[in-house]
Amino acid sequence: MLQNQTEKRAHLLCKGTHVNKAFKHEEVRSARAYVLIESIEGKTHEVLMALRGKPGIKFMDYLEGPPDTIVILQACNRQKLAELTNHVLALIEPLIEKFEVLPTKNGNGMQAYS
Repeated sequence: MLQNQTEKRAHLLCKGTHVNKAFKHEEVRSARAYVLIESIEGKTHEVLMALRGKPGIKFMDYLEGPPDTIVILQACNRQKLAELTNHVLALIEPLIEKFEVLPTKNGNGMQAYS
């Protein structure tokens, strides 16, 4: 039964659906990338607002930059991550000067627990 739950949650992650946070991260493999963004002068807030609430965006924050913004993207596999990254960059293209995409090696990085 656990295998079926794992597959179901992995499928939901692919569709951008929220899954229960109690579900251990090791049980569902995913691909993750850190995107460092240098916004056009005065457009940093607009970048974050353009991305707010979009599926696949795990975390966003201002940096003391440049770069001035970090966005963490997550998808169920590398193909979906590439598609997500292209979509996100297309949304903010008019607002940014440059960006750098740093994909993780295996997508199952360490998690911070409180």
